[in-house]
Amino acid sequence: MKKIILDTDPGIGALGADIDDGLAIVMALNSEELETLGLTIVNGNVTQEQGTINALNLLQIMGRTDIPVFPGAKKPILQDMIEIRNTFSRIMEKSGWEKPSPVSESEVNIKPEPDHAVDFIIEQVYKYPYEITMICIGPLTNLAMAICKQPDLPGLIKETIIMGGGWTQPLDCYTSVAEFNMYCDPEAAKIVLASGMQLRMVGYDIAVKSRLTKEHLKIISDYNTPTSKFIVKTAEPWLEFMYAAFGVNYCYLPDPQAIAWALDEKLFSSEDMYVDIETKGDLTRGMIVVDRNKALRKCSNPTNVNVCTDINNDGFMETMLDLLK
Repeated sequence: MKKIILDTDPGIGALGADIDDGLAIVMALNSEELETLGLTIVNGNVTQEQGTINALNLLQIMGRTDIPVFPGAKKPILQDMIEIRNTFSRIMEKSGWEKPSPVSESEVNIKPEPDHAVDFIIEQVYKYPYEITMICIGPLTNLAMAICKQPDLPGLIKETIIMGGGWTQPLDCYTSVAEFNMYCDPEAAKIVLASGMQLRMVGYDIAVKSRLTKEHLKIISDYNTPTSKFIVKTAEPWLEFMYAAFGVNYCYLPDPQAIAWALDEKLFSSEDMYVDIETKGDLTRGMIVVDRNKALRKCSNPTNVNVCTDINNDGFMETMLDLLK
């Protein structure tokens, strides 16, 4: 069984935030091949405080109160999240979509752990050297902070799977080139990419190949469990937003892809590449730069990331729906 720490910014159930992180959590906890040591929460999709409440609420619904939740970074290493959140609010307002109420602390009967997520990551990696797979499906702030606090950490982590960026064009964010998770904290991503640890990255350009529709929600609804009912309840308004804002009848599934890649590498095609991130450009901040033509490799930039280049979408959707039962 593969030991994982799932580092996430779960928006499921809150302010109409995307639901894919919640689906990823359910998949990980329902898999008999993954042992989830804990959920570490990072500021991103929602605030760290709201993400913690959302994670606890989901675990409560699943009956998985055995999984510890560790609140982590409340803000990026350098930049402010205010403008990022304001931009998303303007998209919602322009669409005319009415945001659902967030999950409140009073709805949750379980509590988060007192330790900080960064300290938990360090503790577990030292406890299980060369055994832990980090799966990071939000901004990389927690992991970057752990590396800064304990510089030898990268050599003790078995591997890290990142959902973020894109090897062609990410197609998701508030600029024309930067994916959301990378845009939230480019400095953190820079630290992780330069750390020397074993890295795999699945970007948003792969995410757009996997789509959750109302037909899939009917399948999930038929599972008739508390968890499946919650998924449908939160997914329906998100699909309404996607239609109101972008005119599409589906949402993408980036975070579940990261879980599926941890479970079955055969579902994905990938290639070792040199990857870096832009932190200073006025127009390109947060942009992942993938050396597809191998030019930088000739300048002594060795490959540092195994980059996902394609997905067997039918196999992925079957895996996801199976794990949501």
